Amino acid sequence: MAIVILIGIPIPLSGCWDQREINQLAIINMLGVNKIPGQPTLELYYQSINPSGVAAKQGGGPSSPVYTYKVTGSSAHASFTYEVSDILPRQLFPDHYQAIIISETFARYGISRLLNSYELQSNRRANVELVVTDSPMNKVMNTYIPFEKIPGKSLTSIINIQSKTSARAVKNSRFKDLIEKVDSSKATVVNFIRLNANKSDNTTKNLEKIDAYQRSFVLNGGAVFLRDRMVGKISINDITWYSYLTENAESFLQHLTIDRFPMEVEVGKSKVKKKLIISDGIPIYTFQITSDLRLRSDNTAEEMRTDKVNRIESAFNAIAEKEAGDFIKRATEKGWDLLGIHDQIAYQRSKEWKTALDKDSELWKKTRFVIHVKAVMSTGGTLMRPYISDIKEE
Repeated sequence: MAIVILIGIPIPLSGCWDQREINQLAIINMLGVNKIPGQPTLELYYQSINPSGVAAKQGGGPSSPVYTYKVTGSSAHASFTYEVSDILPRQLFPDHYQAIIISETFARYGISRLLNSYELQSNRRANVELVVTDSPMNKVMNTYIPFEKIPGKSLTSIINIQSKTSARAVKNSRFKDLIEKVDSSKATVVNFIRLNANKSDNTTKNLEKIDAYQRSFVLNGGAVFLRDRMVGKISINDITWYSYLTENAESFLQHLTIDRFPMEVEVGKSKVKKKLIISDGIPIYTFQITSDLRLRSDNTAEEMRTDKVNRIESAFNAIAEKEAGDFIKRATEKGWDLLGIHDQIAYQRSKEWKTALDKDSELWKKTRFVIHVKAVMSTGGTLMRPYISDIKEE
């Protein structure tokens, strides 16, 4: 027994097997890329985690949870790792990227240099969040976020929460989602953010301020990419209906008006069935969507009876069909194939499809969309008759 114990003692005393201790590494949590207008020059911002700053303050020493290093050059990534090492006293460790933020200027120019360089890395993380911003990159990369000391983690948390609870963020806005569509005609939507601040607060003082809305990342719609280039932008409302049509809207709130009274319903458990057919040479894309509704706000003066439930369901069905239809129509008119219809048509093998495609290579733009929504109210809470105030508003 004594021999077994003695053999086991050295095991926890051994260090990392590859000798790369955490205090020897510069763990990069977030990368920012900006292009200088009119020049091929790129600016890269590496945001490195400071472990002693992340931990609770104990005595003196540095307290910043992250440090940002900026380098410039014409390539996208490879040579920058050497340049940043000239000013970074640790070994660069990019394996834990949580987000890559690119400027709108760079996105509209085309990010093929970044894609090619990143794909050549053997230790790349393809599931890292990709985000576009129109705020100055130096301010975005030098801002602390309340609650979460690591800005990259804060950003990914915001995207994850909003995509699940409000459909105000794109669920699949990762580096890999853009790479997968680089050789396709299908457009990609990437989350767009702005910095809610007039100026960056590049000290840890922002972590101690009570006004959390100031100097924070704010979702600001989505950037539409065709291959490696940003070609346009959609609103947050558009993102909701884009997510709804692609069955990525787990939950969101929708305002309704019943008999001139406002109310809100929570939409969830949505299921989408799609069918593409051709009729008289015109593609017809049909959506059959079912959703559950839960009442979240009711300002009407009547009890929750069957006729009221039916009116709520009908009101939502009408709004969803119109909003989703208008969104996809606008996108098609702009040449954004957000649903991958062109590729779906190319896979069709019938003679009618082939004849129509031979006549018009842009056949997908003539697609007629038919959207049918059937929502069903679910019970929620115990309030059958809303409380009505007898105080008249001035």
